[in-house]
This record gives sequence, C-alpha cells and structure tokens, in this order.
Amino acid sequence: MKLGIIGTGNVGCACTMAAVIRGSAREIVLVNRTRKTAEAVATDIRYGTPLGGKVDIVDGDYDALSGAGRTSIRLMPSTMPRGPISAASRMPAGP
Repeated sequence: MKLGIIGTGNVGCACTMAAVIRGSAREIVLVNRTRKTAEAVATDIRYGTPLGGKVDIVDGDYDALSGAGRTSIRLMPSTMPRGPISAASRMPAGP
C-alpha cells in the first residue's frame, strides 16, 4: 500500500517512523510546504530502513499522492491554507 503524509514536522516525522517500523506501507510519500524539508526527512528516515522491512520513502508534491491508499495530514493550524482553495492546490482524488 502507498501511504501519503502531508507535513514533515515533529508529528509527521513520528508518523512516518511509526509506519516504517510497523511495516504499514510499501511506499511512503512525504509532502511538505518546502520540498527541501520533505527531501531531508525522507533521506534521514531512509538511512534507517535497511534495519527494517522493505519500504520506499520518497519526497514529492501533491501529484505524487495519487494512488495512495491512505493520506495523513499533519499540519499546524498556522500553516493551513485560508480562504478558498484553488483547483491547482487541491489534493488529487484517489482511484
């Protein structure tokens, strides 16, 4: 199963680690407001995955979440978008 996690702060990182340790997904996609942060977190967690089960951890944008069986949103209220959401910023629908 593919798992998407939006937000790579403390809670997002903890959720990602828990999913890796439990073997909850074969692929985990991390999305963050700044792509470099998601890339850094994905790299850090990948360093520990040889000790566990097979999982692919990648950074991406909202398009990379398509096909995810589950998506977890871990945002602080101050970082959530306000007002109407444009069609370009909406998360893609799953299958």
